[in-house]
Amino acid sequence: IRPFEVLLLDEPTSALDIEGVGLLIDELRHSSEQGAAILLSTHDPNLIDRLGDRILKIQNGVIKA
Repeated sequence: IRPFEVLLLDEPTSALDIEGVGLLIDELRHSSEQGAAILLSTHDPNLIDRLGDRILKIQNGVIKA
């Protein structure tokens, strides 16, 4: 659904192969560059490193910046 200002994703790479992950990352970067706010939850440290510009961790129910 486009256009959008905010995108909320929960484990978006869970069912993707390596090529699909690459395509998703490219699309998310492009959307971010176009001004979209993206909130993404993931357990994938590689995805965090490649996309995260602000990272919050939840440990034992406590949010840590």
